[in-house]
Amino acid sequence: MEQDEDLLLYDLQYFPVLLELVSDEKCPKSEYAFVILCQFCREVVVLHKIRGLKSLEKLSNFINSMKKPDSGYASSWFSYVNSLLAYIEQTYNSSS
Repeated sequence: MEQDEDLLLYDLQYFPVLLELVSDEKCPKSEYAFVILCQFCREVVVLHKIRGLKSLEKLSNFINSMKKPDSGYASSWFSYVNSLLAYIEQTYNSSS
């Protein structure tokens, strides 16, 4: 694959398929999908002031609608994103 093809997947519409790949322990691309999900979420949180809060709200709503995965990369991703969202919430609350 070409360099930066992961950037094509930086959208919430691709989360279901990426989460499916992440959840499949036999998938040879599960770790790669995990990295894409983590990087996208990190960028949404870090760049929310540039991109606007709409992306951050969509991410938060998506996560809140999910059942926590049991194990593997999916569970790690879920925990990671929740800690990112907690960080941003804490940042907003402390600046108010």
